[in-house]
Parts: sequence; C-alpha cells; structure tokens
Amino acid sequence: MASQRERQRVRQLIAVEAVRLLSEGGLSSVDAARRKAAQRYGCADQRQWPEPSEIVAAWAERQRLFAASGAHDLQRLRRVARDVMGLFADLDPELVDGVATGIADAHTRISLRLYADAPEQVVFRLLDRRIPWQESERRLLFGGRRREARPAFRIGAEGADVEIVVLRPADRADPPRDPATGRPAAALGLAELAALLAAAGPQPRSASGT
Repeated sequence: MASQRERQRVRQLIAVEAVRLLSEGGLSSVDAARRKAAQRYGCADQRQWPEPSEIVAAWAERQRLFAASGAHDLQRLRRVARDVMGLFADLDPELVDGVATGIADAHTRISLRLYADAPEQVVFRLLDRRIPWQESERRLLFGGRRREARPAFRIGAEGADVEIVVLRPADRADPPRDPATGRPAAALGLAELAALLAAAGPQPRSASGT
C-alpha cells in the first residue's frame, strides 16, 4: 500500500499535469484534464486525485509565476462576459467553461448559454444592437449520454471571442453535461459573476463594444 507521502506526491503530480494540459489549450474542462493526467500516472483511484479546486489553485499559481497579466486577463474576460450577459439578462444567461472556472488566459473564448423559445430572439437582439455574428451549432451532452445540437452564435466583444449557445427552456431540467464526468457542467449566472467581480476588487469598467 502506498504511503501517505507517496499518495500526496502522486496527487501533486496529477494537479501539475492537469494544469499543463489546460495551458496547452487541448482541454478546457478541469475534470477532463484531471482524468487524463491521472491516466498518465496510472492512478485509477479517484480518491487520490486532486480536487478541482486544487487544480484551479495550481493554475492560478502558474499564472502568477509565468504570466504576470494572468489575473488581469481573467477579470477582463469576466467583465466582457458580464456586459454581454447583461444584453440578454431576460434569457437567464450563464457563463460556462474556462472563464467561469478560472482556467483561462488572454485568448480563451467566452462561452455563454441562454434559454430561449427560439434562436430568433437572439438574432433580433443582435440586429437591434448592430452586432455582427456567425451562426453555427454545438452538439452538447445531456442526460442518458444523449447528444443533441443547439444553435450557437459567435460574436466579438471588446477584443474577446464570445460564443452564445441557445438552449431550450426545457433544458433547465436537464442541463448540458461535462463529457468527462457526466455531471451538469459548472455555470455562473449573472448575479454570481457580478459577485465574483466585486470580490476581486475595483476594476475599470470596460467600455461596451457591444
């Protein structure tokens, strides 16, 4: 049986490897990175894996050591997300993926979800604001390992790349899942995001490019 010291060493190695995988841009999910890192070290016992919060902390430390602008970039992206979410406040916007979890750098895409009866609600809003967009689809994982497509819109906002996925109102009862864990993906509502920004301290208000 591995000693406590050895288990802690493996736990730290997995956290470092997960951060490396995330920094290379191949993965955006903390759980997916943690799982892949654990596979590399042959650790199948999830009790020995670092908690997601430990990986987020390791990422923050990496940014502090190697990217002086890391914290600033994250706050900037979150402020842009807040501004865009504010345009769709009546559609229950949510921030997901890296900018929500804190695993983000200056080039990370802002991923938002809205709930609307029809994607035209988003189109009309973008037209009203004269915001150019590109329309596509995103295939998402739902309960029962079911995959379904949902409309998606790509826009630019204050130099950031923003993707808006339009969910159906019924998706609230069965939200998209994290492919790595099968659990509902972490998401921040507008009020939660505003609270995080407030806790981070005073920041200059971005001039809305939207």
